Parts: sequence; structure tokens; C-alpha cells
Amino acid sequence: MTVKDTIAKSITKYPTLYFFEDYERAKFEVLHHYFFVIGSGTEWALTENEKNGGYLTEPKYKQTDDDEYIRVIDADYGVEKWELDKKFLKEKAYTLYELSAELSELFGRAFFDPKSKSQTVFESDIPNLSVSYVFKDDTNWKEKKATHLLWPIERRDKDISPYPNFSKNYSPFWGPECKYIQEDWRLAAIEHIEILKKYFQDDNRCKNYYHRYTAKTVEEIIGRAKNDKKNNGNWVEYIRKEWEWPQFDENKSNEENAEIHWRENGLPEIMRFLDETLNKLYSIHR
Repeated sequence: MTVKDTIAKSITKYPTLYFFEDYERAKFEVLHHYFFVIGSGTEWALTENEKNGGYLTEPKYKQTDDDEYIRVIDADYGVEKWELDKKFLKEKAYTLYELSAELSELFGRAFFDPKSKSQTVFESDIPNLSVSYVFKDDTNWKEKKATHLLWPIERRDKDISPYPNFSKNYSPFWGPECKYIQEDWRLAAIEHIEILKKYFQDDNRCKNYYHRYTAKTVEEIIGRAKNDKKNNGNWVEYIRKEWEWPQFDENKSNEENAEIHWRENGLPEIMRFLDETLNKLYSIHR
């Protein structure tokens, strides 16, 4: 599947995750899931001819007569097509659920059946719905004889929040399965990493990167180190060794130590991974 089709598929299937007004923003989130999130359920495509693979996908498995599960061969690159409905970028959207009378009675307001199938409905589609519906939190669902519930999908607008996986051990680009990459996937990965580099080069933007040490983080580390019986009576050296933090200075404030850790440990490690991965992707010629 092409990058474009993969993005369209992800936005369509998981609108609550990728409901942005800007396509490029949604694209970043989709590809970040594929490129960086551990346990994302994605792998390189398994095709009979290696040159027909070279794209990341959600693999399928089938059960054998011996109760074992084997990987199903994926479609050749470019065969599976997805078209993104332009309404995703223009209109309000809702998830249409079947209404649960039992849960609605329990909560005193319209509530959906968590076991029911759902579908995405855009604002312009609502007048044409063939079912009786109410909106989220409607308390008159019974009087309206509603059978379905429209739950608003909130547009997301926050800045990117990179997943803290900057290790070759968990990167799809460094594993043995990465034998061949289609050109659009290679270029998308390069563009994605360049965006990440700009994010981490802007200290104001990455202040809230949640894997970055804060004063509270340092305080918690000190507390754990002091209370750990394995510190051999020297909690400072224990932090330097166990947390791989040789620059830790007990005479500095927690805020200062947090900033030193980011400047000397956290940020260089991230940038080194991004640069090395970029170099690998740039070195691949088609």
C-alpha cells in the first residue's frame, strides 16, 4: 500500500485519533504511529516478491489445523486503494452508535452500546440518516424513541508529542525485516524525521516532551536512589551509574540537574538516532 493510501485508511478507520483540520498534521500522526510507536501492530509487508513489498502494514494471521497462527501474505504494493473523504478536513463529524437503553437508564442520559458497530457521520449526512437519533447527553432519548446516538468527534489541534522511542532496537528501519523500502515510504520517513528534528531543535516546543526530565523527575530519582538498599551508602554515585547520568551534581538544584540531563544526555541521544536513521534512509538508492 502506498503512503497516501495508508494515511487515508488510518484516518478513515480511526477518526478519533486523526481528526485534524490540516492534512499534513494528520499525516504526521499516522506515520508517527507506523514509524515510532512500540507495539503499534505494524510490520513490513510480507510478499512473495520482495520488490512488491517495502511498505509498513497491519499484518494478518490465520489459524492452521494445528492451532498455530501463520502470517498471511500481504497484497503487493499499490494494490490496496483507499480514498480519503474530503469531508474529514471540512466538516464536523460524529460517531453513530446504537443506543443502549439499559445504560441510558443507568446514567440518566443517552448513552451508546459499547458492543455495537459504529460509523463516522458528517454533519451534511445527518439530515439523510434513516434511523432515529439523539446527540450525546440528550436526556429525552426515550420520548424521542431514539435508537441511535451521535457522539461528536473532537478536532485535535495540539502540537506534536513524539513517542519516546529513539532506539535502533525498536525501529522498523533498523531491524532485519527492513530489506527493501518503496520510494514513497523512504521519502515519507525522511520528511517525518526532519519534522522531528525541527521539533527537538526548538527548545520552547520540546519543553513539554514528556520523556524529558523535570525538577519533579529529578526529585523522584533522588528519593528512589536514597531509599534503595543497593546504593552502598552513596546515593549520588548510584544515580550516576544506574541512571547512566555521570553529570548528576548533588550541589545543583533539581531544575539545573534536569536541564543538564536534557542537554548532555536526553537530547544528544535523540538527535544521534535521528541523524543516523536519516543517513541510512538517504543512502538507499532506487
